[in-house]
Amino acid sequence: MKLFNVLLPIAVDFPFTYTYEDDLTIGSFVWVPFRNKELIGVVWGRCERPEMNPIKLKRIKSAVDHLTPLSRSAIIFIQRVSSYNIATLGEVLKCTLCIPQKQMLAPPEKQENNRSTILPKDKLFELSNDQQKIAYSILEEVNQFHVSVLEGVTGSGKTEVYLYLVDEVLRSGKQVLVLVPEIMLTSQLTERFKQRLPYYDIHEWHSSIKGSARKSTWHGVQTGAHNFVVGARSALFLPFANLGLIVVDEEHDQSYKQESGVIYNARDMTVMRAKIEEIPSVLVSATPSIETLYNVKLGKYYHYHLEKRYNEALLPEIKVIDMSIYKTKNATLHAKTREKILEVYGANKQSLLFINRRGYAPIVFCKGCGEKAKCPNCTFFLVYHRQNNLLQCHYCGYNVTYKEKCMHCGEEDASLIYGIGVERVAEEVKSFLPKDAKILMLTSDIINTRAKAEKAISAIMNREVDVIVGTQIIAKGLHFPNLQLVTIVDAVLSNVGYDIRALEKTYQVLHQVMGRAGRESERGSVFLQTHDTQSIMLKVITNGSKEVFAETELENRKQANMPPFSRLVMINFTSKYEDRLIKFVREAAESIIQRKNIQVLGPAPAPAYVINNQYRYRIILRASKSSDIQGVIRQWQKTLDIPNCIKINVDVDPYSFL
Repeated sequence: MKLFNVLLPIAVDFPFTYTYEDDLTIGSFVWVPFRNKELIGVVWGRCERPEMNPIKLKRIKSAVDHLTPLSRSAIIFIQRVSSYNIATLGEVLKCTLCIPQKQMLAPPEKQENNRSTILPKDKLFELSNDQQKIAYSILEEVNQFHVSVLEGVTGSGKTEVYLYLVDEVLRSGKQVLVLVPEIMLTSQLTERFKQRLPYYDIHEWHSSIKGSARKSTWHGVQTGAHNFVVGARSALFLPFANLGLIVVDEEHDQSYKQESGVIYNARDMTVMRAKIEEIPSVLVSATPSIETLYNVKLGKYYHYHLEKRYNEALLPEIKVIDMSIYKTKNATLHAKTREKILEVYGANKQSLLFINRRGYAPIVFCKGCGEKAKCPNCTFFLVYHRQNNLLQCHYCGYNVTYKEKCMHCGEEDASLIYGIGVERVAEEVKSFLPKDAKILMLTSDIINTRAKAEKAISAIMNREVDVIVGTQIIAKGLHFPNLQLVTIVDAVLSNVGYDIRALEKTYQVLHQVMGRAGRESERGSVFLQTHDTQSIMLKVITNGSKEVFAETELENRKQANMPPFSRLVMINFTSKYEDRLIKFVREAAESIIQRKNIQVLGPAPAPAYVINNQYRYRIILRASKSSDIQGVIRQWQKTLDIPNCIKINVDVDPYSFL
């Protein structure tokens, strides 16, 4: 009997040893007994420990011969994702074995490779000179690893450039993965890809893909029958047989950061996988992240810039609306904004209003005792949603029927609502437009399934909607050809002090939302309503000086010794027992302070101290770029005796500091 180490898709950092009578290659899928159940695992290597007694070991039940073994590069990727993000090997493997095990055991239906060269490229693509130069330059090194940053104003044709590259790689017989930040964006992009590349089958991968479609895509990717995948961040872990290109669309978007389970940044892991596979990756954005621009500055990434909109389309006209001198009672929209919305409606065009707050109003308070309505499970205020007359917590899901009676002192008719949300803006728009005007709200709690997203997008594209009122979801790269006016209801968003990327995120959201306006033949308009017309952020946005903003932000980060000039790791501790949590965290922090070359910030309560009745503390570690901070943390973790009532998770390169 031969001994094999088998890695299982469970939260362990080591393989288990089994016996088997036949030879098995590394990466082979096998069906093994584990405790009181059976699992599919992956052969991680031969066991080289002669002291192991085969009689005491369990036997591999069978090899899963219809599954192609994981490639060496896929195994290395799993190992490096685990090492970099301080996640267990088994958890990362689970990201790859991401369909039900019964579906993996059942042989897939025969699938034909969909590669085709029926249509010549020059009949499909009409690139401008600038687009063509960029595409040809990237293609010069298409068979080796490099990272290209494709930056360009909204509507400049970035998608056309990378689709040209996609077509070239698919024609060579290799596979292509295009990552997008949101499911809502996946649907529109897939339809656009089908129009531009009609001779390829396009396969989607995200959380809404279920059942036989999910099984078919996984098996098709694994066998090489499916060449073209468009998906959310989890698609990066699919077991591609012959990957040739990865594109990250809207690479700046924070949705690429996975915040639970295996915590990782899909953009950074894309670069890692491309390097392992020795293939190119393309990072695409109108507002590249500061980290990406820093890598450009260091010469690690190539940088390509499209400065004009495609077909000479004009950039929108920007107007700043000073709300500080606007005194109309209870109105959130300036008179000029109202007039423009009416004008656009009369021209049979569409308007979009952006306010990054869900619900009707973010605060409800008592005019008697002054207390605000708070979530009983979290340290957050309840948000008033007028549509369903509920007070809701946007963190734990708690909700209660809204009443004018105070929740704290019990005084009748005492509740007052304060602040602006999408529902309130939509209500105001409805008050001055004709009764037959159609208003659509786009928020994550309203458009919460793929079917709803597709229905909403279809309604907008078919001119069944006159005004769109939405939150950050509308800044995700969606393209609406009839959209003539964009209004930012509150252009100077509050910058949260504990988030080192607050200014960057604000800039990116505003820039992306503004870019939705007038992308076809007619010039669009952008109205920026603000109470602070002297805001530095506003001046950067209106002047279009992206380079100045990036340089200033980099200098500020350098002075503060923050990423990308240092490394941060956030260690979060949660428990329902506050006293035990505080005692343990202090002891844990004291033990890590003794490590060399690591600066310990904290321990301190998280800004969101309680979520869903769980108390939250954290430690933030800062180290130089060259330090092995992951190795230090792994060694430190081994010294901890963690009580069952306390949960720890480690976030390398954190994006959310809440």
